[in-house]
Amino acid sequence: MLAQWNTMPLYPPALLYLILPLTWGLSVFSLIHLVFGGTGMYLLARKWTTDPLAAGVAGMAFSFSGIAQNFLMWPSHIATFSWMPWVVMAATEACRAGGRRVPVAALAGALQLLAVARRAS
Repeated sequence: MLAQWNTMPLYPPALLYLILPLTWGLSVFSLIHLVFGGTGMYLLARKWTTDPLAAGVAGMAFSFSGIAQNFLMWPSHIATFSWMPWVVMAATEACRAGGRRVPVAALAGALQLLAVARRAS
């Protein structure tokens, strides 16, 4: 088996930990993705429930869940996980409204796919 780190070479935000010193860059990369995912879950829950308190709890639960904390070990996993609420929200809007929302959903899905870890052969 080959060792791999899943560097996400085509994922644009990966430049963050390539430009900055590695210890800072990975920490900032992971923190930004936790905040990004929690914000996406907040907005998704706010759209579904229209209750700001429930949406806030959903966003906090998403960011501080055990799986999110475990994914901090692998940059590709936390990046992929943080895109999930955004992809669901964009795809739902694209199905409902169509038009200009379809390219937005395609872009969100494409960015999530660029962050996916590739399995070693």
